Amino acid sequence: FNTVGPGWFLKIEPDPQHPGRYERRYATALGARSAATISNVAAARGRAYIVGAAGPGFDTTANVVQGAAPSSTVNAVVLCIDPGAGVLVYSTYLGGPHGGGATGVAVDDDGTAWITGWTDDTALATPGAVFSTFAPPGFSTTPKSGHAAFVAHITANGTGTGPTVAPWFGNGPLYLTYLSGKGSDRGVAVFRTRRSSTLVFGKST
Repeated sequence: FNTVGPGWFLKIEPDPQHPGRYERRYATALGARSAATISNVAAARGRAYIVGAAGPGFDTTANVVQGAAPSSTVNAVVLCIDPGAGVLVYSTYLGGPHGGGATGVAVDDDGTAWITGWTDDTALATPGAVFSTFAPPGFSTTPKSGHAAFVAHITANGTGTGPTVAPWFGNGPLYLTYLSGKGSDRGVAVFRTRRSSTLVFGKST
């Protein structure tokens, strides 16, 4: 959903005293100082992993991949919340100065998160990326029309321990690759299989 102010997250559970009824267990605003778009959520290990997009001023935590907005544009954000403990485990931006957004998230058993979305930045890919360039090979000399899709992998506590790939990252994500054609591309959803494969769904125009 889109919001004109902060996003929000809500957890409801069955009411053990009243079968068939539900009660609110946890609720919180997300990004009190910034308008936010909350796009997707995944649950694992009792935690909620939330992705979306926000402008400058979104609340982040210390020692994450990207603790500050790289510019005045809207960019991808990733949060992890432990509703049982009422704790924000981490909150980070994920992108560059030209903008982007996160639209899908999947979580491994170890708590590391895989995020997909879109970006307008050309220098995000980490070493070993499937596609290291914003435009596809053989097309990089011609201006690409529109966004590029991406897939990123970050640690269980959101810290930036991967290679530094751009000056606006404290340290880079563990992995980030473009998924890009000649037009405009967006990642929509991402899934992880039992064999540790990553399945990404998207759209191109």
